[in-house]
Amino acid sequence: PPEVAAADLILPSKVRVSQGFSADLHVASSVGTGAKIVIYKDGYASAEMHATLKAGDNTIRIPGLYFREKGFHSVDVAVRAEEGADTQVENNTVKSLVIVPGEARVLYVDADEAQQSYLKSALELEGMQVETRPASGVPQTLADLLNFDVLILSNVPADQVGQRSPLKAMFVQ
Repeated sequence: PPEVAAADLILPSKVRVSQGFSADLHVASSVGTGAKIVIYKDGYASAEMHATLKAGDNTIRIPGLYFREKGFHSVDVAVRAEEGADTQVENNTVKSLVIVPGEARVLYVDADEAQQSYLKSALELEGMQVETRPASGVPQTLADLLNFDVLILSNVPADQVGQRSPLKAMFVQ
């Protein structure tokens, strides 16, 4: 009999707050048919799209997903095939989880401290946590560097990096 089944939903394991990401939906179908794809985020319908399925394995890219709050979130996808193309609706839904750890933490080190406020404000408007430091504030230990997701060095002379900094190898030619 004709059958459509949602086989798997592949999401990134972690995304940031408000970071857009895509999912790959794997659908097995015994017939070629059209289907409506309904996407649920945390149990609430958030989008619909249409797909044309071919007989065999199908991979459908679901773009434009994001979460505005940190925590554990679920994405459920329901595949609704055209009438007569599916006999078991029990296998038409697939679910996956994603971790949203929070805002990106940015360390912004700039030799010109008077200019830091411009980029800092722009990054904060995008939902990032920004810590600013003068040129002498380059991380000197790997533990200090690993507290951040992003490091921005602006006009920092190599001699300000320090001999023990984990960044020193970047400046040695």
